[in-house]
Amino acid sequence: SYENALFDPDGDTLNYTLKDESGGMSPTVRSTYILASIVPNVQHISVEVLPYQTTGGTSHFAVCGFDPSNVFECTAFNVTIIAVNDKITANKPLPAIVREEDSQPVQVQLLNYFSDLDHGPDKLTFSASTFDTSMLVASVVNASVLILEFLPDAYGQGEVTIVVRNPRGDELASRFRVELRATGDSPETFDVSL
Repeated sequence: SYENALFDPDGDTLNYTLKDESGGMSPTVRSTYILASIVPNVQHISVEVLPYQTTGGTSHFAVCGFDPSNVFECTAFNVTIIAVNDKITANKPLPAIVREEDSQPVQVQLLNYFSDLDHGPDKLTFSASTFDTSMLVASVVNASVLILEFLPDAYGQGEVTIVVRNPRGDELASRFRVELRATGDSPETFDVSL
């Protein structure tokens, strides 16, 4: 609470604002590391750490109180961000894929399933592999779209492994099941001459 840091000796009600590192005044200020805002009616400052911070640092700002005559006083605040190595996370599990044999390829946007707080989504790289290549082929296109192509007349169960990497070299592997159900193909006739 900043109400104890600033007060008017005459007892006037103060209006509050923030002053950023360049001297600009606004109810909300932004720095390299944070977004700070005055929370009206409760005399608090909301401080939000901005995403994708890979280094730490200190942000400097001040809260200023103005009386009805526009006389003001400011008090400085520093917010220090200490960088930590956030790991790649799986936001939700990859779903099992169940299709009939001879189905069309399936596309899955992998950015919907993985994230890294230190690096934006455009910094993650993906690779896909499958143990049994007699049923399907798994590949990643356009950096983050998984393509599952099913081979003709193939059916059964398999597993696809996705490996996610960030620029620091951290990896996360995730597996999901693929099932291709057999369909009743029409019998074929052959001309047998004796």
